[in-house]
This record gives sequence, C-alpha cells and structure tokens, in this order.
Amino acid sequence: MKAIGAHKGNLITLVLPSSIKINVVLNSLALEYDSTVDGDKRAAISVVQNKLKLYGEVPPNGLVLYCGTISGKEQEVCCAIEPPRAVKFCMYRYGNKFHTEVLDELVQRKYGYVVVHAKGAIFGVAVGDNSKILQTLSVDTPSKYGKMLSSTRCFLKMRMETQHRLVNDTTKLARDIFINPETDVPMIHHLIVVGSADRMPALKCLISALKEPDLFDHRLERKIVGVVGICNPPCDHEQMFRLAVRRTSTYHDDSELQEMLLNRYIKYVKDDKCVCGLQKNTLAAAQLGLMDTLYVWEDLVLNQESNQSNFADEPAILEVKERRSVVDWLLSNYVQFGYCIEIVKPGPPDEPVTSTVNTFCKGLHGIGGILRM
Repeated sequence: MKAIGAHKGNLITLVLPSSIKINVVLNSLALEYDSTVDGDKRAAISVVQNKLKLYGEVPPNGLVLYCGTISGKEQEVCCAIEPPRAVKFCMYRYGNKFHTEVLDELVQRKYGYVVVHAKGAIFGVAVGDNSKILQTLSVDTPSKYGKMLSSTRCFLKMRMETQHRLVNDTTKLARDIFINPETDVPMIHHLIVVGSADRMPALKCLISALKEPDLFDHRLERKIVGVVGICNPPCDHEQMFRLAVRRTSTYHDDSELQEMLLNRYIKYVKDDKCVCGLQKNTLAAAQLGLMDTLYVWEDLVLNQESNQSNFADEPAILEVKERRSVVDWLLSNYVQFGYCIEIVKPGPPDEPVTSTVNTFCKGLHGIGGILRM
C-alpha cells in the first residue's frame, strides 16, 4: 500500500462493491471518457477500462483498482486488489495520487477473542479501534460448600464437571463462530484467549484443551497469538470484553505480532512440525493449495513468470510476457490458493533488525510456511 501511495501522476482510484455490474461501470467510464477533453485523464480512463474488461463480474468482496499514468514517465500503472473483507460502498476519484486510505479499515487485521469468566465465556472480534461481542455462553456453577464432608466432595465433583462442560462448550462454539462453514477457513486473522488464571481454574483447563487436537480445532489453534490472564475482571460482559481488548493491545502492534509469529514458525521448524522451507518447495506447496500460512520477506529476490503458457518441455526461444516480483505475485494470488500470507518487514529504519527477522531472512532464506494438517 505504501508503494501504491507513493505514485504521482494522472491516477484513478475506483472502488466497486460486489452488487454492481461490470457493464454498468464500463458504460459510466465511457461517458466520462467522451465528456472530457483532457488527454491525460482519457489515458487513465483507458487503463481502467482495459483492466475491468478482464473481469466477468465483481469478486464477492468487491474490487479496488488503482490505475493511471505516472508523471515524467511514459509508463502505465494498474493494480487490482480484492479486499479481505466486503466493500460496502462505491467510489471514483481522479487526481495526482491514489486514495489508499479507503482500504485502511478493510486490510486491518481481525482479532477473535475468547474471554473465559467464572460463569461462562464471551466471544467477540476486534478490528482496529472497533470491537463487538458476537455471542456469550453461560453455565450454572455451584457456589456454596455443604456442611458435611460428603457435600463437600459432591460440590468439588460438580465443580469439576462444570469446568469440563464449560471447556467443551467453549471450544465447540469457538469453532462454530470463527470458522466459515462454507470454506472451512477461519474468518479471523488471529485469536486471543483471555481470562483470570488465578481465580478461575476453567481458564487453565481451556489452556490444556488448546493442546489437545480432539478438543480444540487445529485451524484455530494455529491462529492463537496469546493467552492472557487478568486480575479481578468486572462482572458485566461488555466491560469485561473491553478490558480484555485493552489489556491485549500489545498483540495488535505489527512489530510485536511479527516477532510472535516468526518465533512460532521457527519453533515449528526446530520441531520439524508440518513446515515447508526453501523457495522452490514453498512456492510449489502454495500453488498446490497445501499451505496454511505463508511467511515471506518483503524484499525477497525471486521472479515468477505470470504467463505459465510460455513454458515448454522442449528447448525453445521463449518470450517473457511479464516479469513480477515473487511477493507481488503471491499477494495477487494467495486468495485463489486459499492460504494466509504474512509479509515480514525489517521494522523502523532507525532500529536494528531483530535476531528473529535475521534468522528468518538469512537462515531460512526469507520464505517458508506452515502446511495444512
């Protein structure tokens, strides 16, 4: 997005929701083309029209086009983005820069929350500064000891059964809420589990359940970036959820999150646990749909030919139709192959590269991924 926003020239930003028809947009652009006498604007509109003609219909989540001509160069630029979340509005802007701010909210990470408390659990999501509760779970827990020893034993047994029931119901609801039943893919980028570990043994039981594949769905287990305990949480569900989001704000920081994700991947590599390394093997696994999460260095030096029909079994003189960086190609096609992608960045220019990033870029060749189970 930063690279797109840096362009200057005769540029058009076009945002289309899935409900609009391509033919309607093309007709509107044709009218705009005929009504203007500015040659630069006409050239920019032509670039948009040529790109739109490649689409039979707008993708389910909408389409964002950044097209035009760059100032000082006889060069066209055209970037089509299918946002990770559905676009609800339509926009057309012509000017000397691209309006990348329209995608800020759409490309922000979506965090799922499971907040465990004494009498149930809260399920919610947080995107940027916005958060909301999706569903709550309540269980009846015994709260008083009996006067006799037998009553005490009965109470402890009931307490333990309630905790196990809470854990089982929580893991099942988490799967139903956070995983898309049509695609079997999580609808969140990351998952955070919150509770009071010192006063609620149910959270400790849930943490143990996270390690059991039969209890907690492995697709969500891989999305967990943190298990956090908070002291003296409020009783109100809304206040408890807001407190959980506020206490886990460090997990929303890109640099901190990148360190956690890379440490997890490096640990998987050390344990030889469902990982794929080396450029050739990783790209092959990604194209075959075997990848769950792909990690790639933003400045990875490797080129991918976009026109596969140029390749032949017999030696021949081939014409290269287009040459693109591997990162650009992966970002354009990862939705098609059904995996998540994490771009590894060096961090602020005034800070040294961390040892984790250095290990990934030099020791692990700057690309790798976690395979589907």
